[in-house]
Amino acid sequence: MGAVPQFALEDLERLAPDQSSLTAARKLLKPAKWPLLAHDDEFLWSQHQGSGSTPYLTVLAASDQGYKCTCPSRKFPCKHVLALGWLAAESPELFSPGGEHPQWILDWLSRRRPKAAAPDDDPDGAGSKANAPRVSIRAATAAATASDEKSGPASQERSKASRERNRRAREESIDAGLVEFDRWLDDQLRSGLARLAAQPGDGLRVIARRLNDAKAQGLAVRIESLASQLSSMPSERRLATLATALGEFHLLVQSYRRRDLLDDALRADARRALGWTTTRDELEADPSTERIAGVWSVLAVRDEVQADRLRRFETWIVSHRPGTAEPRVAVIVDYVPVAAGGATTSPYTTGDVFEGELLFHPSAVPLRAVATSAGLQPIDAAPDLRAALGDQGLEAALERCDSTFARLPWLDYVPVRVADVELTQSLADGSHWLRDRADGTAVPLATDAADRSLRPLEGVPLERAFGLWDGQQFELCLAETHLGRWSRP
Repeated sequence: MGAVPQFALEDLERLAPDQSSLTAARKLLKPAKWPLLAHDDEFLWSQHQGSGSTPYLTVLAASDQGYKCTCPSRKFPCKHVLALGWLAAESPELFSPGGEHPQWILDWLSRRRPKAAAPDDDPDGAGSKANAPRVSIRAATAAATASDEKSGPASQERSKASRERNRRAREESIDAGLVEFDRWLDDQLRSGLARLAAQPGDGLRVIARRLNDAKAQGLAVRIESLASQLSSMPSERRLATLATALGEFHLLVQSYRRRDLLDDALRADARRALGWTTTRDELEADPSTERIAGVWSVLAVRDEVQADRLRRFETWIVSHRPGTAEPRVAVIVDYVPVAAGGATTSPYTTGDVFEGELLFHPSAVPLRAVATSAGLQPIDAAPDLRAALGDQGLEAALERCDSTFARLPWLDYVPVRVADVELTQSLADGSHWLRDRADGTAVPLATDAADRSLRPLEGVPLERAFGLWDGQQFELCLAETHLGRWSRP
């Protein structure tokens, strides 16, 4: 493998969309934020640990400065692309030979078109930037230095006071929005839920928009999702589903309103469900944060586009901790704006194995976690996944689910690891069920008779299985059989 492809700082000046992007790139040059910096003769590629739990994937071509980044920035190129070229220009020793291209780069290469060369009368490639303000590496460095100098104790105190004012203002706005939600719910109960169940879209989306305006985005998204769920559901199931969901929303609202009476973990759950967030930096700085380091296997990857036009990625993983009482299941959640043209597939794949440390969000049921700033590093290993999935029967697993929902009633679903089960199909309506082969305990699967993805499992004993239980249906995500591993497409 040859040397690291060279990028001149002048090339970055021509490539940058504006001065602020170059200044932002200058602030990303700390090597600790880059779990991966790799190269071959033609490309640079990297992982940058941003504010989300999943690193941003970036590639930059030496020949024509073509690029791709999975971040949601609306600037092209983004600060990660510029920082990657800057690191190559000033610190090539940080890059390691990359070997074969990762699959996400191969996908990009199959779709990209090489950039056209600049015309002869535009040797600098300025094009439409000819009249734009001069973009300067020197100015970016000076701006970053000045920003560092301003971040003294006095500035930090002013920032802290400003954040506290914003927090109080948002609390007041959310509380006012929840009063409006109570009135809306009272109106629905007086008029009867049957009308809302029959036409859920308009009625639910009106209150969702009001809650969004009140900065209770978390509850607004839940209500919007309920509207979509009911609209696609058979009419005979709508009323019961609506009543259950509204009961959970009411319980969440009352819990949030009495948040000062809750313990720390449940208070954090209520705030997160309403839309408050906790950053990785805050978790790392908190000495009470639960940390678990070790080897992790990916059990399932799910994604959906939410009503707020964010694509939500869930990566369910399980730890391999020999000698401990029970492996730990966790979920890493990331969001990508759909309109920004961000990633449409997760960088994780079922069966991937990683090593690293996770930080768990405080919760009565601590499942959600983020990787530390060092990230999760892929490793070439094949740990015993069957041992991590355990040998629990279905009935015992459901009893544990009941206990989990009792601790956190508005939890969407509980991860379930179960052994010695099989698929069965109802003769009455063709629906699929998961059945315990030992005692006959069975639960309906979240699928329909037309779903062909389950066909490979028909008549095959599932020695181990993993899925998600929402209290009504079981979503089968992974199964280990004597024929091999099955995972949901």
